[in-house]
Amino acid sequence: MSTNADIIFDSLESNPLQNLTIVQLKKELRFRNLSLTGNKNDLMLRIVEDNIKRKNEGTLDELNTLRMQYFNDEETPSDRNLLMEIESLRK
Repeated sequence: MSTNADIIFDSLESNPLQNLTIVQLKKELRFRNLSLTGNKNDLMLRIVEDNIKRKNEGTLDELNTLRMQYFNDEETPSDRNLLMEIESLRK
C-alpha cells in the first residue's frame, strides 16, 4: 500500500518534491544511503536521479516496501524488548 509520501519520493521529476522540507529530503536520502550535502535543489535532484536509475534497473517499486520496513524499524524498541530479543537469540 503506497502512501502519498511514497508516491512523491518515487517521482521522476523534482516538482513534486518542492513542498517537502530539507529534513524530509535528507531523511529519504539517508534511507537510500545517498549524500546529504548540498542545497534543497541538490537534494531533490539526487532523489530524482536515484529514482531514474532504479526505474531503469526495475527496482523502483521495491523501494516502497523497503521504505516501510526502514521507517517502522526506526522506532526504537524499549530496553526490555531488546533484552527479550537478545535472550531469544541465545536459545
